[in-house]
Amino acid sequence: MPVITFGGPGPAFGLGGMALGVGATIALSSNAIDEDAAPGTAIGALSIAGGGAGPWTYSLADDAGGMFALSGDELVAGLTALDHDTMPAPTVVVSATDGSTFLFGAFSLDVRRPLPALPLAAGAKVVGLGHSFIQRGGWGITAGGKPRDLATSNLRAALPWIRLRDNRFNLDMWHDTTHDLGGGDNYVNGAFQGVGGDHIIAEGSAPGVIERLPYVVSLGPDIVYLDIGTNDISSAPGASVALVTARLDRLLTMLRSEGIWTVIQTITDRGSWAEGSEKALIVAGVNDWIKAQATRDGVNVCDLTAAGFNYPTFDTTLFGGDVLHPNPIGGAAIAEVLLPVLQDMVSAGDHMDLSAAATHLSASNLWTDSVFAASATSTGTGTSGQRVSTMGLARQTGDSTAVLSIEAAADHNKQVITFTPSGTQSGNRYEEWRYRKTGSALTLTALGIVPGTDWLEAGIYVELSPWVGWLSVSWQFEFYNSSNSQAYIARGGLSNPDRSTQDLPFASEGFAGWLTVPSFLIPGDVDALNWQVQSRPVVIEFNRRVAGTGTIKLSRPFLRKRGDPRPTWNLG
Repeated sequence: MPVITFGGPGPAFGLGGMALGVGATIALSSNAIDEDAAPGTAIGALSIAGGGAGPWTYSLADDAGGMFALSGDELVAGLTALDHDTMPAPTVVVSATDGSTFLFGAFSLDVRRPLPALPLAAGAKVVGLGHSFIQRGGWGITAGGKPRDLATSNLRAALPWIRLRDNRFNLDMWHDTTHDLGGGDNYVNGAFQGVGGDHIIAEGSAPGVIERLPYVVSLGPDIVYLDIGTNDISSAPGASVALVTARLDRLLTMLRSEGIWTVIQTITDRGSWAEGSEKALIVAGVNDWIKAQATRDGVNVCDLTAAGFNYPTFDTTLFGGDVLHPNPIGGAAIAEVLLPVLQDMVSAGDHMDLSAAATHLSASNLWTDSVFAASATSTGTGTSGQRVSTMGLARQTGDSTAVLSIEAAADHNKQVITFTPSGTQSGNRYEEWRYRKTGSALTLTALGIVPGTDWLEAGIYVELSPWVGWLSVSWQFEFYNSSNSQAYIARGGLSNPDRSTQDLPFASEGFAGWLTVPSFLIPGDVDALNWQVQSRPVVIEFNRRVAGTGTIKLSRPFLRKRGDPRPTWNLG
């Protein structure tokens, strides 16, 4: 009696006589094919597992409407066009016989969007997807269901450093009250898609990156920077190397199926996980697997294992007090590894136009006197020297001193400020100074800014001398209502929310670059009337307990209208 066995990539089952439980199955070596593959393109080789030497002859009992065909023992693309959007996982049924046994196997195939060729064009959209390491790069606080406080550049995460170091990437983010990423202060959209405590899959209170992935895919990212897995190791039931890598493998497969390049980051150790502990060993095993994905189609690896984030060279100075979350020094260290990976994937160029014609020399610049044309004597408490005549420096807290001067450049002047810390050891270690416009607040009406309609972006060029004292240099835009209270604020730059205990990494190299707020919209329903330009555009904080002096140079400020960023991200 001939044996007829039905099976796929799992246990076979049979019909008739002794065939029941025979165990023979048809195997397919690969199931993925790009939707633009030409007819005849090989997908995978067919073979028989547990069914004898053969020879075996294969045929298609169901070719999914002509989308697939056979060439000997190879499954190949057929004459009917493949389409990821309409049929991302078609099924074929393969039959095989050696003359006495007949086998059948059903296979679900992965019809993928093709990967775009590298390097991508400047302006490529990069999305950070993962847990709190992504989330802590910014915030979007609401009040009464309305946007209130937007922070776009908190330096305890890597992506703000990437934006500061290289302008070729689209890392725009903005308030979105319809997109709650958790924690009560994470109503944001765009490049930062981090949820504190998230796992690879939904479990417990974690929404799951895999479950959130369809939304992220809908944004049309060119690159997904993936930082996920530490919380699975920490609290997933039955956490093991096999469990976490299986989840990551599924996630990488899904991203590749969507035609999206992925940069997956290795997992950092924790101070609470001692070297050689069960958790640390899982981290090491998962990281070995992650590093092996460097040869995988569509995947690049951000390998932190030799950068102080893992045993045996675990460096606690890269972390905050919990020895879990990176501090600004750790954020910069991650970015140092990540940036060259991203640069290899995206052509040099500019996402935001920072040319002279578009910034300080532009007629559309809403910041008057952006060339810092004239000077005046500084009379603020603790200050001396020459200030830009339309600007002033105010000491908000502390007892240190500052000397101001003007430095000429090609088509503008620079404000130079040298701070000498007081050395006072009591009270807060940090003190705050503000460099701001002289005069009064400016009405939005006079500026031609319509809240709820006009999207804005802003920048200022900053140079910091090497100094251990720098704690934060924040670029802020504050708007008041008719009650003379804050209605909305948008922040960017070198912001350090943990300045009371954590330093910026500028002790030996300093910094030079544009501080920006990449995209913000003053809400139309919060009664915002005035721009408080006289109070806080540049907020400088440093450690008054340290020795030496720190010099900052500021130049070329701009505030300008920009297009709505959301359509680029398939939103609006």
